[in-house]
Amino acid sequence: LAGYVYVDVAGRDIGGYVEEAKQAVRSGLELLVYPAIYKLWKWRTEVRALAEAEPAGLGEAA
Repeated sequence: LAGYVYVDVAGRDIGGYVEEAKQAVRSGLELLVYPAIYKLWKWRTEVRALAEAEPAGLGEAA
């Protein structure tokens, strides 16, 4: 099962739109799902953001 959402961001800052969309999703998820599922989703989102911000450094010279 898959769902797709198409948006038209013509004339807008794409980064600003993405941040607004993330906030809207966070607000909605908190109301729509069981608390344990919301906490898992939030944790996974935070871990993903941390991983993208700080690469593991494999292969770097010390």
